[in-house]
Amino acid sequence: MPYKQDGAPASIPAAETVESLLGEVNQNNKKRSKVKTLNELDPIEKQPSGLVRLGKRSAVIQGDPYGVYPYWAGNVGHPDDERINSLIGPICEKLVERQKVDNEETGRISQLLKDVSTSDLENLSQRFANNGEYTLVKNGAKELIVTFLLYSKTVRLMQAKDLNKNVCRSYDNADRAKASEERAENLLNEGTMPVSSQQYIMASVMRENKESVLHGNNSLKYLTRLRQMAQERYWLRMTREERKQVRDKADKPDESIAKSLQAIKDTWTKLWTNNPRDPDYFRQYLVDQVGAEQVWTLVDEDIFIVTDPNRQVIFANIENLTQILFGDDVADLLARCLDLWSFFTPLPAPESKRHVLDAYIRRLHPELDMTKATVENLPNAKMCVAHYGSWARCGDRDGRNIYLSRDTKFNRSEDLDLSQEMFPLFYKAAFGKAARLIEFLMKPLDPLYYTQCREIFDHLPKTRKVSTGQDDFISLFALGVNGYTQRHRDTNDIAAGLAGLVSLGNYTGGNLCIPQLGCKVPYKPGTCAIIRGDGLDHLVSDYSGPRFFMIGTNHESCKRFAFRAMGRSPPLSNKRQHPAEGGLESSTEDQTVPCVNKGADEFDDDIEFTNKWLHGPGALDFFESSSSSKSCRDTDRIKVWQEGVSRESEGKNVENDVENDAENE
Repeated sequence: MPYKQDGAPASIPAAETVESLLGEVNQNNKKRSKVKTLNELDPIEKQPSGLVRLGKRSAVIQGDPYGVYPYWAGNVGHPDDERINSLIGPICEKLVERQKVDNEETGRISQLLKDVSTSDLENLSQRFANNGEYTLVKNGAKELIVTFLLYSKTVRLMQAKDLNKNVCRSYDNADRAKASEERAENLLNEGTMPVSSQQYIMASVMRENKESVLHGNNSLKYLTRLRQMAQERYWLRMTREERKQVRDKADKPDESIAKSLQAIKDTWTKLWTNNPRDPDYFRQYLVDQVGAEQVWTLVDEDIFIVTDPNRQVIFANIENLTQILFGDDVADLLARCLDLWSFFTPLPAPESKRHVLDAYIRRLHPELDMTKATVENLPNAKMCVAHYGSWARCGDRDGRNIYLSRDTKFNRSEDLDLSQEMFPLFYKAAFGKAARLIEFLMKPLDPLYYTQCREIFDHLPKTRKVSTGQDDFISLFALGVNGYTQRHRDTNDIAAGLAGLVSLGNYTGGNLCIPQLGCKVPYKPGTCAIIRGDGLDHLVSDYSGPRFFMIGTNHESCKRFAFRAMGRSPPLSNKRQHPAEGGLESSTEDQTVPCVNKGADEFDDDIEFTNKWLHGPGALDFFESSSSSKSCRDTDRIKVWQEGVSRESEGKNVENDVENDAENE
């Protein structure tokens, strides 16, 4: 999406097709008023790709008069196209007006959710199953599982007797989690990538690039990217036999790489030893692929709920909940709304340790690679993650101050006025519906936590939160477009809290995997799930087709701020702790790496980011350039980049951006 006219479903108006969206002359911008529309291009003019370069601003795209690609974005936006009002506005109004379906089946499902926390599972199953008939799948020391039919919906209830929702480590210590990890590792049957192999491939790449020395203050950044490239090449571009050959060669390296190899060893960081604090995301990707394909059980019941021995929900999922509560047309309207929002509004590219694999995903799915897209396909070549709502500054776990995220403030660029004007209605429509879906699960399954979230939202600063206009209990939403989020935990979320996930689009595949539970769920378009995401690992397996997701959550920092405002926690001391005492500069678990792209036009000094700059030396399958990486002017930028903040223009003071921007997801 957007669709071409000859392939668009009947529900898609002609005005939302690619030919129409790219078919209007831009009268709002003198420079772009001379750009041809898509319909004015002849067949040969429509064929070229390479219309944009990742990390390089493009303000003129032939065939797309309104198209603009900011260097920090994951899509080509159309921010000065006034059709945002006539196209998104009516969809949003329809979404706001639609109310939940109130029928006997939805009422019965709601009652089931309410009774989960107060009832014995077998008794519960007998009361809610059609004709009282249920199947006791398992009743052992570690878990109790029952299945039954509720009207037309299949239900699976699982009580994990060895888990405790208040003790995160219980998820990892459970036998099912250990067995899941062990089986996946045994199937992969390869240990970590030896340091010698990392250094060997890195030196080989330097030889290929005719480089033998590292470059001054930029050496650590260069080395870090070079190492990531080596890990990617080793795990994702080599066969098992080729990896063995690399290990053998690394023990007796060729003399031709001796100088490069020595330069690498001399600059090697002592933390790079394959220890738990030095994860190899590419190897983990392979392990998780094995798990998704051969280890984790597919739970394909329509309703799946996991509780601990105290009947506290750990995970819950209802397939097609959007369609159940609001109808098929609302699921389609939401997908259209998000698709058009990501057409008009430039949205940040995914930018964190959760998205190390994005370049590889673009190779798996070239249709998502902007550098390979023709003008007709460019509107669909997008991978974005935006954050809307409230959070604290990076490292401020206590929530001394709460701020609106940069995406909420629309201050990444000066030409976002139209999107900013549409935002209140868009927020109520899209995130309002997501909130109602998440509420349907969270409120009955954990009423105390839901009430707490309502109180937290109410006690945040009035000017630093965004309302859906109805029973707000979520202070932060993430919007994802075609993103691949590798295995992770949401450690910024409220400790032992719940996050809600809503998936939409027109895709196949994309199971939601929960490794510690040893299972995966189909996660079809329209599905909603809630998860204790700060303790449970989760990821989405590979999929094909356009996919949008909305995540609703609250950060621990917002909770602490609100609890002080309510008098439930004592005021904070004005004295800042020393790092050794766990202060803001310490590297404790509270200091979570920001999962956000901090780019903005203010940092765009028109530097061209080459493919090597973006994806590391030796990166393949993108564009050619003779430009070389520029030296970093200040060593703090190297540290910031290592923490997952990259693609800012060289020579800018990123630390100031971190201090001035409150983005901490």
